[in-house]
Amino acid sequence: MYSRLHCFLSGLLCLLLITPSMAQEWSFGPKAYLGLSRTLTVGDNAVLPIGAISTVADGDQAGSGLGVFARYDRPRWYAEFNAIRGGSSFANLSVISSMGGGPIYPRTRRNDLRLIAGYKPLPWLRLSAGVVGGVNKWEQRDYTADINRLEAQAQAEQNQSVREYWQGQANQYRLNTIASASLKRNLLEAQVGIGTDIGGFTLDLTYNPGLSPSVDGVDYQRRTYAIQQRYAFWSLGVGYKLFPLKSHLLAPRKNKAYARIQRDIPFIRNEFSVGVGILLEDIGSEFIYENRYTRYVRPRLGWTVGLTYMRGLSGFEPVPSSAFRTGGFSATNTVSLLAGARVLPVYSRQHRIGLTVSAQLSYVGGGVSSGGSYRTVIVNGQTTAIRPVNLTASSRQDGFEAAPQASLDYQFLPTDRLAIGPWLRATPNFGSFGLQAGYRF
Repeated sequence: MYSRLHCFLSGLLCLLLITPSMAQEWSFGPKAYLGLSRTLTVGDNAVLPIGAISTVADGDQAGSGLGVFARYDRPRWYAEFNAIRGGSSFANLSVISSMGGGPIYPRTRRNDLRLIAGYKPLPWLRLSAGVVGGVNKWEQRDYTADINRLEAQAQAEQNQSVREYWQGQANQYRLNTIASASLKRNLLEAQVGIGTDIGGFTLDLTYNPGLSPSVDGVDYQRRTYAIQQRYAFWSLGVGYKLFPLKSHLLAPRKNKAYARIQRDIPFIRNEFSVGVGILLEDIGSEFIYENRYTRYVRPRLGWTVGLTYMRGLSGFEPVPSSAFRTGGFSATNTVSLLAGARVLPVYSRQHRIGLTVSAQLSYVGGGVSSGGSYRTVIVNGQTTAIRPVNLTASSRQDGFEAAPQASLDYQFLPTDRLAIGPWLRATPNFGSFGLQAGYRF
């Protein structure tokens, strides 16, 4: 896939360089997709000899992604190609055995190729439709060692009830393995959307229904049990057209009224911002605090650095190397250093829209535990269901992570020095939303 993408982009750049007459019809640049909501089909159920697997619709995380786009424009129509890499969660299943059970939330590293065609009923309005091919690398845990250990304990046990307990635990892990194996690697989606362009800034609200199911049958002992999960999601696509450079990045040179307005806007080189935000999903919570400094080398262009603190607390986090949220807990603290470039596609005295693309280096510390299966115990003569929490050597989270990041913000300037407004952020793993206030000096 990447070799084909490299050939496509190389050919596009050559075309831009050797055909000046066509340069005004092509555009190319970075693009981010931020998931807004997701819907899943529910009600399907597969009953196996060792338990059941069913479809559920818990949670609303849709994921986000970063990549590039290339677009060919004509007065009334256009064609666009996107290559996006990100993270997503669009298949939820419930696993139930004799030991109990609950929902699981598999996540995937996802690579998308999108081919889109559009019509322009108005110069500033775009309607589009296309097809998306996705290749998924699901985050999965290997339960083989756990299954073999529990089955060996069951065979060696003389007590019938204890033997059934160990076998039930093994079946619980086996159901997780079966559910994991049912997740489809290659998926096909449709995409429809509505969009607009503001200078070099491009916005698209898109709806993606899955043309192929994320789960289509589960296999156990050479038999396939019917079960399906289909999905759809809404996303906000945000991009910036780098080419043609003169039209989209630099200010017009011959528009005298525009030049006079620009002269009235004070050019202040330094900006310090404070922001707070939350994670865009309902599984657990995430608090974000950030300080950011920006140095503008031109009125619309600058470099930025930031220091971010995130605190997360969740009751449904996956254990390390696992695709499943097993009812354990996660409590982590993350400190991130950001460094990147900042562009202001919309730039006036009281209103600004900023696009920031940066690299993020994070240190993550805290703990992640896995939850065991439900057990029935008798306490003071009453039957109670409990779920143990498993703490292991790998429960401790302590290390560095690196990832790209893109953010979009709107600033209202009540004075030339103060700026306030909301921001949206996307990384390959999640999206977040918040508010920020800045001081310019």
